[in-house]
Amino acid sequence: MSELIIIPDVHGRPFWRDAVKGHEEDGIVFLGDYLDPYAWEGITTEEAFMALMDIIALKRSHPDNVTLLLGNHDLGYLDQSICTCRMDWRRRTDIHDVLLENLDLFDLVHIKQDGDRLLGGFLHLFGHTLHNGGPINVRNHGFCLDCAEAFTLPLGLSNPQTP
Repeated sequence: MSELIIIPDVHGRPFWRDAVKGHEEDGIVFLGDYLDPYAWEGITTEEAFMALMDIIALKRSHPDNVTLLLGNHDLGYLDQSICTCRMDWRRRTDIHDVLLENLDLFDLVHIKQDGDRLLGGFLHLFGHTLHNGGPINVRNHGFCLDCAEAFTLPLGLSNPQTP
């Protein structure tokens, strides 16, 4: 790996395609919010859904290089108490099912520690804001976060492993 590509909120926008093209063997971290496009950008909910499917396919074809994080918009399709702003209500069930079927591909946070010059030997934490200042109860979503485990827990683990 020679570069680390960080992809912020996608919201169906196509910019990520150019950003990752030719970097499939590098590290790529998507910070979440794949869906729920802004109306003024002219992106349809269908285009956003197809972008999510393409991002999942990218992860499947490069599982060791691509990291997918869940954002509040993505988590809203799993639990509407988290976020429903700009939600694709027509496709909500399909999106829920796709996220649930691929939950093993997503994380809440990602830690990158690399002693080489790429990251300067520092520990880097990547995540997406999951709440608006208050605590979020994630135990009801199939994973558990405690303060000591919050930075190492992949989704779906019932017994988190610490480094």
